[in-house]
Amino acid sequence: MAAKKITTPRTPVAATAKTYRAETVAGYLLMQQTGSVKVTSTQLQALLYAAQGYTLARYNRRLFSDPIESWEESPTVAAVALRYGVYGEEALPKPESFNKHVLDSEARGTLDEVWALHAHNYQYRKPVDAKAWRESNPPWNNAPRGTVISTEEIKAYFAGVLGGPRRSR
Repeated sequence: MAAKKITTPRTPVAATAKTYRAETVAGYLLMQQTGSVKVTSTQLQALLYAAQGYTLARYNRRLFSDPIESWEESPTVAAVALRYGVYGEEALPKPESFNKHVLDSEARGTLDEVWALHAHNYQYRKPVDAKAWRESNPPWNNAPRGTVISTEEIKAYFAGVLGGPRRSR
């Protein structure tokens, strides 16, 4: 009698992927800084917003658990603002050490893509056009200041930007 081959169904990545703290995600992004591309606290917030949006739109899950709030300057993760706000609009320091493997490969891939596509827009001392940012980001623009921006609105917005959701691998 032949042995029966036992197979286990593949679980979609989105079902097994972790959700992180926004400060961990911010640390990974800050490690990407180079001599010519450095970001401020406000610019880091924009990168976090994009990273959360990409993950919601593509994988139907949150990258980080912290809510994104509608602050005057930008979509903002309060815990990250508290940690890095002391730098004002100065370039943020690169973390002294960061283990990139605390993030899974899907998260790192998304963050690398966000950095590659958007970091050049946030070079240190390059001003962000706040009016254009507001007009081009309805979830933030439409949310009353000081409130949490709906993850469903962020997801819908970024699904449109990215051309629809991707299936999990």
